[in-house]
Amino acid sequence: MKDYKVIPYPDEEKDCKAIRYPDQVKEEVVNGILNGELLLKEAMIKYGILTHITIVKWIKKAQLKKKKNQCKSDL
Repeated sequence: MKDYKVIPYPDEEKDCKAIRYPDQVKEEVVNGILNGELLLKEAMIKYGILTHITIVKWIKKAQLKKKKNQCKSDL
């Protein structure tokens, strides 16, 4: 596993709010994992993502979007 700079967790008082990640970060994480360049745990550390569920949702959303685009191109 690569050695990444650890991004500190948000302050406890901010924990109640959902963390928003830019679309560019989401794309980098999803592409990195799907291309085999990153493991889920590596992506969490590198980008400071607190739970693996967040990344799993991004991957599912990206796969759904890809599938929809394929269906549209088949028409």
